[in-house]
Amino acid sequence: MASPSDGGRTMAFGMRLLRSLALQQSDLAADEVALCGPPMPVNSGVYEIEFEVAGMLALDGFCRVDVGLVLDPNSRSRCSSGIRWEAGDGDVFIAADAGGADEAGKPGWLGGDERIDQPILPRWDQVGSLPGLILDTTKRSLRFTLAGHALELELPLPMLDKNEQAPSFCVAWSGGTAARLTIQRLRRKFLDVEQCPGLQKGHLLKDGANGHTGDNE
Repeated sequence: MASPSDGGRTMAFGMRLLRSLALQQSDLAADEVALCGPPMPVNSGVYEIEFEVAGMLALDGFCRVDVGLVLDPNSRSRCSSGIRWEAGDGDVFIAADAGGADEAGKPGWLGGDERIDQPILPRWDQVGSLPGLILDTTKRSLRFTLAGHALELELPLPMLDKNEQAPSFCVAWSGGTAARLTIQRLRRKFLDVEQCPGLQKGHLLKDGANGHTGDNE
């Protein structure tokens, strides 16, 4: 599994391959996941992350890059675990371990397998776009943000109570796409102690604004 570079704030991928414009078919099918930030256990706060798109390009014009949530930290392929929000058309993928995209729990894209014209969420494949995520570990829910504004879609995550591993934010991509994303904000909000007895203020992460991940006091 990949990890962010530049002190943990920037992810860049595919640039050398796209410059050569000589990708093999196996490269086009390749995908990867990079974890962003620490694991986020249940009842530990409200976590927020925001990315800035510094560059994005796809050989076929469709940017297959996602921001999302990984439930299985050992997952190595783009859509094998958790939830993904795709840059190219705004569709949302829900893996089986996150409840699936239908009543039967089958993994898939909420808008279907084909590129969609009416997105589930806004596209964010332009330079300067600011996609983000909010994970509420008390409510067990995930929300999406764009340019600092919360979007309407909210996904319940009751499976967090059953998972042995805590989820993490992530960036994922498919071969044939190149991008550079920078973490602009990564923070955890302070909890109301009444909501979570046993936790005390001062044992939570500090504000990690401006690209810095918070550390324990």
